[in-house]
Amino acid sequence: MNLHKKINLKNKWVLIGLVIASDLLVFISPLGELKEKFTNQAPEFAVAILVTEILFILGLFIMAYSVGHSLGKNIFKWKKQLKNIVKDIPDNRLLWVGFWTNTIGAVGTGIAVGVAIIKILPPQSWGLLWLAFIDLGITLAIRTAVWELKEEYS
Repeated sequence: MNLHKKINLKNKWVLIGLVIASDLLVFISPLGELKEKFTNQAPEFAVAILVTEILFILGLFIMAYSVGHSLGKNIFKWKKQLKNIVKDIPDNRLLWVGFWTNTIGAVGTGIAVGVAIIKILPPQSWGLLWLAFIDLGITLAIRTAVWELKEEYS
């Protein structure tokens, strides 16, 4: 069966849009500056953010490793292999371990930043909570779209 016919087109474009939006927010968001301020004022938040960021990155590495062996070393041939990899994703347990590790890290960072905003900054600054909410919202939206695509392939 043709791969493009099997993927719900709406979910595909939602996922692509969310990935682009999250990438743009990384570049225009002052979230990095807030993390630095929190780590300087409250070491416990520095530890929480460090642990969750490590989980986030570890999850990415696990996911990449779980499919990387199938891609080969020549990046120009990856497109040919992509259909086989996507077909095998629902059954790839290592990929899903990485996915959930990454998700825990992403959600944990959003929660840690939100709690740090409330604990460290004065109430007048709590409007910055939108950063944590947007981070959590995009994180959950991307994971939901990926999970829906997984269910379509199962």
